[in-house]
Amino acid sequence: MPAPRSLFERALHPFKIALTKPYWPAALLVVRHGESEHNVARDLFNSEPAFWENLRNVRDADIQLTARGLEQARQTGVALAAFPKFDVCIASPYERTMQTARAIAGQLPYHLEIEVDELVREKEFGHLQGFHWDEIKAKFPEQFEFRKRDGVYYYRPPGGQSFLDKMVEVRLFADKLARKWAGKRVLVVSHSGTIKLFKALFENFHEDGFLETTHIPNCAVQEFRIDCSERPAGKLKLARQDLVLYDPTLASKPKTASS
Repeated sequence: MPAPRSLFERALHPFKIALTKPYWPAALLVVRHGESEHNVARDLFNSEPAFWENLRNVRDADIQLTARGLEQARQTGVALAAFPKFDVCIASPYERTMQTARAIAGQLPYHLEIEVDELVREKEFGHLQGFHWDEIKAKFPEQFEFRKRDGVYYYRPPGGQSFLDKMVEVRLFADKLARKWAGKRVLVVSHSGTIKLFKALFENFHEDGFLETTHIPNCAVQEFRIDCSERPAGKLKLARQDLVLYDPTLASKPKTASS
């Protein structure tokens, strides 16, 4: 590239250089945490309501994995050991994601640094944290109606975040990925709603596409790879989705509160 001559060309020069090489990680694998106590409690809300009640006063960040969830994470780590080496693991600071990240990293044949990043944490549910939507309809009918009016993507619970709010954080995290990990292989451990927003961002769809995104199983892997076929800077594209790398019987029903 010839040396810039004018002041304007000199100002643009760093950006031109940046656009001649890959801007994104070579591969980004995003994993949902393993089965959590909250996941089981939600499924058993009608049959074992006491389990849900016991979790109501537990901070969302402190919800832990079940024994099944830990085994899902361990087996996922065994499978990921056969993948090309990761350069870093970035995890939500919540206990269930940290447990998942540590269980995966513990099965790899090399040391993998785990970085904690609040930008990939769960969406904040605010004052409605710990309430099932059946309870919200009965106890907070006004909020239930607001959610119907605004829709799942735009509704912001009192003291919490909408998915649109959370998308701002996902975009900030994507910028950090480009700054720190361009050309590298990155593993992220996060939450279902946040992962759906990753898919929305890199697949370039908005509210309708987000709402159509299918359920993401516990410990399922979404694999994004850089595609430089259209421009040197490239873009991340979803190569494989919802990869379940553990024994499928670990996701079997029915569950019990002790699962």
